[in-house]
Amino acid sequence: AHALEHLNLELQAFGEYVKLTPQECHSRDYLVDSIQEMSKQLFGIDKSHCKVFGSFAARPVCTFESDIDLAIHGVVAEKEKEKEEEE
Repeated sequence: AHALEHLNLELQAFGEYVKLTPQECHSRDYLVDSIQEMSKQLFGIDKSHCKVFGSFAARPVCTFESDIDLAIHGVVAEKEKEKEEEE
């Protein structure tokens, strides 16, 4: 049991070491917000929005080495979507 307790403590310490700090979370949130605003300006569509997925969306499993997975929704016009679906 002693070895398992030690292993558990090691894993907890590692988890604390690799998790994002509040500053890292804030910086990544700021980056996502900036990308969202830039996409609205670039594509000229106010209804577009960024959707975060992957480990950054599930913060407890996100580490300081995790990337930011995001998709920009609402950029393709509805008529273009319908045309693509017909093909």
